Amino acid sequence: MVAAMHVRFCLAFSFLTLVTTTPVLASCVTNNFRFYTRGDDVTTNESLSSGDTCFHTLRNYAPMGNTFRQIAISKNPGHGKLTIGGSNFQYRSNQGYRGSDSYAVKICMESPRGSGCSTVAFNADIN
Repeated sequence: MVAAMHVRFCLAFSFLTLVTTTPVLASCVTNNFRFYTRGDDVTTNESLSSGDTCFHTLRNYAPMGNTFRQIAISKNPGHGKLTIGGSNFQYRSNQGYRGSDSYAVKICMESPRGSGCSTVAFNADIN
């Protein structure tokens, strides 16, 4: 019974996705990924041009009752700036820098079956 409840809890969070939106002229491409809010760590990759910005927006999934509650910086980038506002965050690489960078955000949410947080790490390839 406990295992079945755990599976339902995990499945409820499997429907969560991080949606990446970009302006028309931006060059950011982020690999799709899924995460569960049970303390797990997820890593994804993204690529962008020097000086460009990656915009990330979290979207609630109302039919399942899932609601994002908090986004926090878990690791600041070394070659850019990470800012958080409401249900979104953005990473902007330093102008003129080319190479690798990384950053991480902690995302917390709740659902009818519980609440929790996960850390999502981004490995950025800056051209």
